[in-house]
Amino acid sequence: MEKILLYITVPSVMFAVSTLANIQYHFIYEPRSWSDAQSYCRKVYTDLVTADSAEIMTKLRDSVDWNKLGSQTNAWIGLYEDVNSWRWSLSDEAFYQDYGTLYRNWPTGQPDNNGGSGESCLEMTGSGEWNDIGCDQLRKPICSSVSGQTATFTVVNSLMTWTQAQSHCRSHYTDLASVKSSTDNDNIKAIKPAEEAVWLGLFRDQWKWSNGSLLAYTYWMSGEPNGPTESCAATHFDQSGVWVDWECREAKAFICFHEVPSSNHVVKIKLAGSSTVNLQDAAVQEGLLNQLKEKLKMQGVTADIRLGWKRRRDGNVFYQEKQDDQK
Repeated sequence: MEKILLYITVPSVMFAVSTLANIQYHFIYEPRSWSDAQSYCRKVYTDLVTADSAEIMTKLRDSVDWNKLGSQTNAWIGLYEDVNSWRWSLSDEAFYQDYGTLYRNWPTGQPDNNGGSGESCLEMTGSGEWNDIGCDQLRKPICSSVSGQTATFTVVNSLMTWTQAQSHCRSHYTDLASVKSSTDNDNIKAIKPAEEAVWLGLFRDQWKWSNGSLLAYTYWMSGEPNGPTESCAATHFDQSGVWVDWECREAKAFICFHEVPSSNHVVKIKLAGSSTVNLQDAAVQEGLLNQLKEKLKMQGVTADIRLGWKRRRDGNVFYQEKQDDQK
């Protein structure tokens, strides 16, 4: 394989160096409630920390000041569960125009999140009342066909999870059923199989990060989350940083993060050698970028960077130097 020597010296070609946003973490040891901590982080930094990888959790464990943390040994992170975010799968505002979206038929004690087990979907029970339940349970769905503000309800005689039911209803009807009034509720009760629970279209958000990103990586302590009213998460540094759900009004230390804006630099480089390699070939250009990354690492550049070629007006990246240019 032919080798091309790289010298970052005189202008032959330009490549752009883009330093990705650098994330900095800030421990605030003055105890606050979760919502107060969120407000503080958003005002002073970016937000409460999004600890969405094992690597970040390791950084946090390595950064905590035990003397300042004190005996509590835990701190708020940006993870929370919005137990009041119930909304209908069908979001057509015109459909709800005369009724709104706030009709509910919860019995006393519901929704209860069943001890913090993540009950974020709605079933209509045999009695016609509502119950929150885990979305992975199997129920027959009630689908609706909507025209203007009118809905026709249909029972689907197949057991599905809530997500499967939503997909089925959207494919074959309009959506899972929305209940705008006691009349709608009675009509659905009348057509559903007697004493069977069925899916309706009401659901709520599960655990998510303060910055809006969804929960993918988890680091819960065994048995957590487990509290029906414990909707905010803290990391317990005395137990390897595992997460535990707490009532959001509790006062704790907390961790903010700050995104340092990225910067862009354009650098001109010279390729020296008698190679016959086609420098306009995309694979060759990618290989050269990889060489540049390795050279930067060898020179002690540890920041997370992105390299790319800057094209000339003629569409090419490289050009041949004239003899006069080399003097």
